[in-house]
Amino acid sequence: MNAVTTHLRRIFAPTVEDIVESGLCMGCGACESVAGRDRLQVRWDTRGACRPHVWWPLDRATEAAIRRACPGLRMQLPAGGAEAGVSNAVSDDLIFGRVLRMVEAYATDPDIRHAGSSGGVLTGLALHLLESGRAKAVLHVAASSDRPMRTVSHVSRTRDDVLRAAGARYGPAAPLTLLGGLLTAGEPFAVIGKPCDIAAVRNVGRRDARVRESVVALLTVMCGGQADMPFLWGLLEANRMREEDVSSFRCRGNGCPGPTSIETRDGRRVEFTYDEVWGDAIHEWGLPYRCKICPDSQGEQADIMAFDSIAPEHAEEDTEGFNSVIVRTARGAGLLREAQAVGSLTVTEDLDLSTLAYWQSHIVRRREGALARLIGTALRSGVVPRVSGYRLLRAAGRDGVSGFARNAVGAWRRAARACETMPAQEPSSTADD
Repeated sequence: MNAVTTHLRRIFAPTVEDIVESGLCMGCGACESVAGRDRLQVRWDTRGACRPHVWWPLDRATEAAIRRACPGLRMQLPAGGAEAGVSNAVSDDLIFGRVLRMVEAYATDPDIRHAGSSGGVLTGLALHLLESGRAKAVLHVAASSDRPMRTVSHVSRTRDDVLRAAGARYGPAAPLTLLGGLLTAGEPFAVIGKPCDIAAVRNVGRRDARVRESVVALLTVMCGGQADMPFLWGLLEANRMREEDVSSFRCRGNGCPGPTSIETRDGRRVEFTYDEVWGDAIHEWGLPYRCKICPDSQGEQADIMAFDSIAPEHAEEDTEGFNSVIVRTARGAGLLREAQAVGSLTVTEDLDLSTLAYWQSHIVRRREGALARLIGTALRSGVVPRVSGYRLLRAAGRDGVSGFARNAVGAWRRAARACETMPAQEPSSTADD
């Protein structure tokens, strides 16, 4: 295949290999559910990333289906938001999107509230869905039972399942490797994931009616990006620990924001404050390249998005914990009302969206620079991310010509360093082990 043909393929019909090698893969696992794990599995590579390993050549139809599902390549927000046609939004903000309601809330159950990373709202909603019978399962993530530094796909069906998975997991994960099995089972289930995971479920649902029939709620967080495993390994190295010796690892939680804690099998334990590990040092996390060009840190395709409280009295460290909650869809509004009515959640007050830009200024900057960064990436790698509906052109206008040029050139330069090598087909741990 000559260079021109290869270039045209990367523009119009990129393969799984093209997506990975261009630095656009987030390792979400959607491709495994689409292709089937007999042909493709998302596994841990030697760099500590979740990446697809192709065991059997993929035909054109499968490659096309993966392109349609992959959130690294495609993020499409319909006009009117995730639930097009519903027009009762109280706000349609240029940066933070369509908002039906924004409140402060927390899980009424004190155990859930304490275990959660903020106020336990998403955990409380998961438990409400199971106990009310609205869902038979919740697809989300949890710490690996034998390698706790790593995050794996997890299906909860009981209270104990939900509590085991409570708390933020900031590292790589492939939650959607189990999506296909749940869709085949045909039982109602909810999904909790990063905004890119939620976008992948929406992508799959455009062609697969089972998503619309079985998925009862899509829940997400305000996402600053995921930490690379080398960053997490650095915490171990600084404390003379090895990953194989770790018996427990918690990013945060057990109080708000709660400590980052590591325990080893020989009884050693270290703790760090939130600010010592996460805080303002997000540039040190080793964010995957795809996170740096993400157009949807705000989770606009979800039904409900929850994040650390922005109310001034709760924005600093608080041992009890509160969430700010944005309701995006009529389905999300109904779920919030139900959970509040039966006492699963306590809603304290309605919040003013105007304060959000101040507390989430890094999200504002990312949205304003997203279009330029996507263009810079496409020019360098030849793989063009398909993004629509996010008002990126208007957001870029707020950054001005100089800001646009700076972001585009910066992305063009970084895209070269973001290039990856498609994983070899050697045996390794699957991302849901």
